[in-house]
Amino acid sequence: MKSKKIMIVEDEKLSMLFIVESLKEEGYTDILEYSSGQEILDAFKSGIIPDLILMDINIKGAKDGIQTSKEILKCWDVPIVFMSAYNDRETIK
Repeated sequence: MKSKKIMIVEDEKLSMLFIVESLKEEGYTDILEYSSGQEILDAFKSGIIPDLILMDINIKGAKDGIQTSKEILKCWDVPIVFMSAYNDRETIK
């Protein structure tokens, strides 16, 4: 079992299920699931700091994944991998 703490921020339930199951198949067990930027910011403020964040770019709430990531990186040094089903030029920029 891999002991890295991974936070996933994804508001589509089917996508979340696929990501979590894929990580479990690779041996990860400490997986935290969030569906909005505010949820993950609250987790950080309460002291939950992961080894890695998998962040959907388009998430529900007042802040998208990019805005949420900028806030996180102001205070914490945590690697963030962006995920998106969109592949248009504007999203990629």
